[in-house]
Amino acid sequence: MAINLNLLLYIEPQKDPSEKPIIDKLTKRMVAAFRKAKRGVIEYDSCKDGKPFKGFHETFGAGWRGPHTCSCGAQSHCNDYLLPNGEVTNSLCVHYLVYHRDEISEIQLVRVNNLNCGEEDPNEEELNHPKIKEEIKKHNRIASRQKYKEMFETIKS
Repeated sequence: MAINLNLLLYIEPQKDPSEKPIIDKLTKRMVAAFRKAKRGVIEYDSCKDGKPFKGFHETFGAGWRGPHTCSCGAQSHCNDYLLPNGEVTNSLCVHYLVYHRDEISEIQLVRVNNLNCGEEDPNEEELNHPKIKEEIKKHNRIASRQKYKEMFETIKS
């Protein structure tokens, strides 16, 4: 899994999302901080090779190179978010804590625990439920029907 230690919860999960969402103290702390964040973009070229980012530019329109899609199909906004403590995260931060907790490093979890903006329950948009499982199930049902249809045609002829 790729991770940038200068950014909070910028991860690329590789596993399926958890069956049961995890909504606990860490999730609620992230929600509270995320809701107070400023939307914008960071200067990505400045944070290569583990260097801290140099600049953040608030923006209410266009963001950075479009949205990111999680391995489970959840899609991000195209912006970065500057948290009140000065760390930068993305719009999938809550989703990652809720559905991909086992792929988040202990260091990242400690950083989330250190957020001090209170605790709030996530809403549906922040949860950004996984999309891919339902699509896979739908695809498998269609593929199975097609397979049986082809088998029937072969037997019939």
